[in-house]
Amino acid sequence: MKDIPRSALLLGLAGLIPFYAPLLPAVRGWLPLDAFLAYAVVIAGFMAGVQWGMGVATNTPRGWAVYGVSVLPALWAVLAFIVPRNQASEVLVVAFLAILASDWWHVQAGRLPRWYWRLRILLTAFVVLALLGWAFLLAA
Repeated sequence: MKDIPRSALLLGLAGLIPFYAPLLPAVRGWLPLDAFLAYAVVIAGFMAGVQWGMGVATNTPRGWAVYGVSVLPALWAVLAFIVPRNQASEVLVVAFLAILASDWWHVQAGRLPRWYWRLRILLTAFVVLALLGWAFLLAA
C-alpha cells in the first residue's frame, strides 16, 4: 500500500463514508436511503468512466471492447433505480465487481498502474460490504 499515492488513498477512503452512513440508525432517521442509492450509482458511473478514459488515453484500436466495458457497468448500475429497493444493493454489487474486473484487465494490459489495482481491491471490498449491509437492512 505504500506505493499508492496518499491523495488517492485518502480521497478513496473518504468516498466510502456515504456507503456506510446509512448503516447508522441516526442517519437513517433523517436522510432517505435513496440518497445513498443515488450516491452508489454515481460512484459506479464515475469508476466506469475511468475505463472510458483508458480507451481515450491509450488511443486503443479495440475501441468497442474498451468503451463497451466502460459503459455496461454504469448502465447496469442505473437498474438499481428500477428494481425493487430490496434488490438494488445486489444490482450495485454486480456493477462494482464488473468494474473491478475491468480494472484488472486494464492493469494487466499496462493501461493502469499496479497501485491502482491494490487501491481498487481495497475500496471495492468495502463498497461491497456496505452494499451487503444495505441489503441486510432492507430485508429486516
